[in-house]
Amino acid sequence: MALRVLAHFVPGNKVLDLLAADTDWLDIRWCAEDDDTAFYRELPDAEVIWHVLRPLSGADLRRGPRLRLVHKLGAGVNTIDVATATQCGIAVANMPGANAPSVAEGAVLLMLAALRQLPALDRATRQGRGWPTDPALGETVRDLGSCTVGLIGYGNIAKRVHDIVAAMGADVLHTWGHLPRCRRRRRRTGRRTARRAAGRGGAGRFRSRAGRAG
Repeated sequence: MALRVLAHFVPGNKVLDLLAADTDWLDIRWCAEDDDTAFYRELPDAEVIWHVLRPLSGADLRRGPRLRLVHKLGAGVNTIDVATATQCGIAVANMPGANAPSVAEGAVLLMLAALRQLPALDRATRQGRGWPTDPALGETVRDLGSCTVGLIGYGNIAKRVHDIVAAMGADVLHTWGHLPRCRRRRRRTGRRTARRAAGRGGAGRFRSRAGRAG
């Protein structure tokens, strides 16, 4: 018998193509996140929920007597009543780091837009005023490679951001765990780096403390 899955989102063509070969063991019922009527109609027979963002309360979980698993298609499980799921014997799974590349690229995109004053220049261009010739513009627009980038936390997303901005020449500071200090990591090239890496048996990546955060 096929496993009944309540997929709490509307699929695109790529998702449908990907799952086409699994219809012999997956009975997937698609439901838009804002369609509570369809959700509560399918919930009693669901064994698995593919969860995205719409919160799953304890009351929701208790209305699924056949539920065995709630699988979050993302990292955070804050939208799931995990305590109630545990009481009901429902496993909760997530996908740590699955969206880290996309979020990291989005973060760098916003950094570049802010440094280059892209929103203001885009508005000026769309209004037919073109790019201003104000000499002050050149003094305020900056390259990311000339900056020091601070990251709060150092999980999957922050590590991806670190890799991208470091490749562009930026220095990176980040907090580490719950300690009130920052650690600075630089990537250098040249003979000095090669000598230090060879001496320590490492791969040329170093970490030094940058002092306590204020």
